[in-house]
Amino acid sequence: MNSEQSLLRQLPIPLAFSCLGLGSDRFEFVTQALSILPDGFVITSRRKLRIGDFLCLRLRMPPGTPEGCFSEIRRTARVMAELPPQDRNFCYRVGYEFMPPPA
Repeated sequence: MNSEQSLLRQLPIPLAFSCLGLGSDRFEFVTQALSILPDGFVITSRRKLRIGDFLCLRLRMPPGTPEGCFSEIRRTARVMAELPPQDRNFCYRVGYEFMPPPA
């Protein structure tokens, strides 16, 4: 990966998510991905999440990243860890789940 792609991977990327599972509301929360990891993302959220929660993510990748050839990506992910807060928002590491997102 060249340095330009590395910098793009650190830029905030607009992201929307909804929680999956029993008792989950189906509201979509708009936030951002702070970085892209090989197995997931680091995201911020005003909504408190729990480790193990499943999320349906929808994001637009910036041009110049390998994923940037798609206008929109949908992924199912699971909250893996809570990180220190960023700008008064909760911060989480989420990992990919290999199951199709709900329609």
